[in-house]
Amino acid sequence: MQMNLTRKATLSIAALATISAALAQSGTIGTSSPGFLQLVDGGWTYRVDNTFSSGARTGTGGGLANYTRGTSPDHLFQNWWWYRAAFVGGNADTREFALTNLVAGQSFAGAVPGQYAFGVLTYDEPVAGVNKALRIRLSYAFDGITGAPGTGTFQSLGVAIMSVRWCITNTSDKDIVVNFFNYLDLDVVGPSNTGGSNDMARLEFFNPGNPVGGWIKVWDGPATTTPPNAAPGREGFNYIASGDNLVGWQIAPWVSTRLGLTDTNVTNLPNTTTTFGAADFSGAYQWRMTLRPGETACGFVNLGVNVPEPASMIALGAGLAGLLGLRRRKK
Repeated sequence: MQMNLTRKATLSIAALATISAALAQSGTIGTSSPGFLQLVDGGWTYRVDNTFSSGARTGTGGGLANYTRGTSPDHLFQNWWWYRAAFVGGNADTREFALTNLVAGQSFAGAVPGQYAFGVLTYDEPVAGVNKALRIRLSYAFDGITGAPGTGTFQSLGVAIMSVRWCITNTSDKDIVVNFFNYLDLDVVGPSNTGGSNDMARLEFFNPGNPVGGWIKVWDGPATTTPPNAAPGREGFNYIASGDNLVGWQIAPWVSTRLGLTDTNVTNLPNTTTTFGAADFSGAYQWRMTLRPGETACGFVNLGVNVPEPASMIALGAGLAGLLGLRRRKK
């Protein structure tokens, strides 16, 4: 990646509870600031760092991440969440903020021990200076599937899906409009300067009224490569977003995408570009919803490696998140 990010930690929080210490090999949460979540399954590892660093709230370092299988290259640089909210008819945030005010964390095995690893991060975030106006819960469900031995190339690494279910609850006494963003920075086949700076991508479909929402396909270049660049079922990354409340997407270099979320201005994703070639891929999705006091809205993103086609990825990813018993509800 083009920038060296400073990891600072000044935020004090309550102690976090980690469930089932005996299952730490499947899910681990670091309770010392800046914090991390790591899930391991089927030979695959997903790790996200800077999960509650106060410096990441308005900086660029939230959610630095890894996605690897065994000793394979690390395909992921960053995957995190930003929000902006406004009280209806009242005060509003004037920029986006990264999630940082972590109040609880859990890690545990799922309904199928040894197959699914889970992690849950819960945040209480302010809106326009009002503390704890939103409760945001991220539920990570990792299905690691050990692929057949290969040559070590990206396409031979097997199949894995990281499904992240988000739920946002209005804990204030006023209606709130919430804009919520997921940002993804991939380094397919490894970091920049080691083959990961020539990622290619395209938007396969986008339909805000459809529950499957958006689907971005990302694969390793070079720019002369005609997608897909591998046999069916081994075509790189799929980045899928739920369609309910989905209002925007962007496929662009990180200097446009991430810096838009971390500057001091209001950002809305412009629904561009439909193709992307020969660069360090980054992209994002945006959801928008109006929540009454006590109301909750939920959605998901699925990040899959070499998944055969989107229908199976959506079904499996949504099923993993569903094991946590999360659904849209009104309190």
